[in-house]
Amino acid sequence: MTRRPVIALVVVAVLAAAYFGYRAGRIPTDAEILTTYAARYISLAGEDARPEDCEGRPHEAEAIRMVIVCAAPEGSQAIFFVGPRGGPVAPPEGPDA
Repeated sequence: MTRRPVIALVVVAVLAAAYFGYRAGRIPTDAEILTTYAARYISLAGEDARPEDCEGRPHEAEAIRMVIVCAAPEGSQAIFFVGPRGGPVAPPEGPDA
């Protein structure tokens, strides 16, 4: 009996695990985060929304990496609070928020 199919399957599994482990452990850049949330804004706001409507700025809270504000010319806006690894977080609360 040949072992080549088993070896090939193990090699593919190891390569897939390494790739997905790398992707999960990698912290996205600010540009990647802004692009992701601009796409989310466009899906919420409709066809008149543009990526240029969004801008990101750092936040002073340690738990919030960035605040992304997307404002359409007609006045509607969306605000996204982004955590250290690029995921959404709750807006800060309290008088210093």
